[in-house]
Amino acid sequence: MPDWPGFADLEARLGYTFQDRSLLERALTHRSFANEADACETGDNELLEFLGDAVIGLVVSHVIHASWRGAGSPGDASQCKAMLVSRATLSAMGSRWALSDLLRLGRGEERSGGRTKASLIANAFEAVAGAVFLDGGYEAAHRVLERVYAELYDELLPRSALPEPPCDRAGYRDPKSALQEWLQARGLSRPEYTVLDTSGPDHHKTFQVGVAIDGAPMCTATGSTKKEAQQAAARETLRRLGASSDDGPSGDAPDG
Repeated sequence: MPDWPGFADLEARLGYTFQDRSLLERALTHRSFANEADACETGDNELLEFLGDAVIGLVVSHVIHASWRGAGSPGDASQCKAMLVSRATLSAMGSRWALSDLLRLGRGEERSGGRTKASLIANAFEAVAGAVFLDGGYEAAHRVLERVYAELYDELLPRSALPEPPCDRAGYRDPKSALQEWLQARGLSRPEYTVLDTSGPDHHKTFQVGVAIDGAPMCTATGSTKKEAQQAAARETLRRLGASSDDGPSGDAPDG
């Protein structure tokens, strides 16, 4: 089929290239368009929406289970999932993919402002998730949804609920925790993290974070989420202080 304008840009936002682009076309086709267009060969997106709802629910449940690993109650997990799959969240995620610009709507739906209706954007988001699943399988759907949900995962899956993370390449388990413990053992205040800048499109932002100790700036770092940038800044601060994650209270405080 011909390259429908906007497909390549959407695939870039998804981080996924369709083998069968007719699936993506159908995911963005509202029934009002299918009913009015004599030449519509793909049909509308309602069955893909049905499938995508299940795919999103499974992926989100999988992520919550893998993150909490028994640390949270089933009630906590259900509440977290409900927020991640709510219509408001799905609409917001669809807006990040700029789906409203690509929706194929009938004339009546277009005139009534359908392109700005949160319900239609949420439905299209589900349909696109279903299309990715059909085209590339579960792993592809998981990767695509992880890209758009990354910041929400960061906010809604609290560190206190997660198991002790493994050491990273620099030898630090959670660098933020390691830095805080190192400072507290020496009577210093907790580090302060500040977002200094954000850049890039909504689906692929870069955060620059600075860390300060007792008001003195230490270093800056970047990451694809605020948490990732904070961890990188903490890791670099530990390196500059000559600290390690297993330093005890007997270590010397840093000069200056």
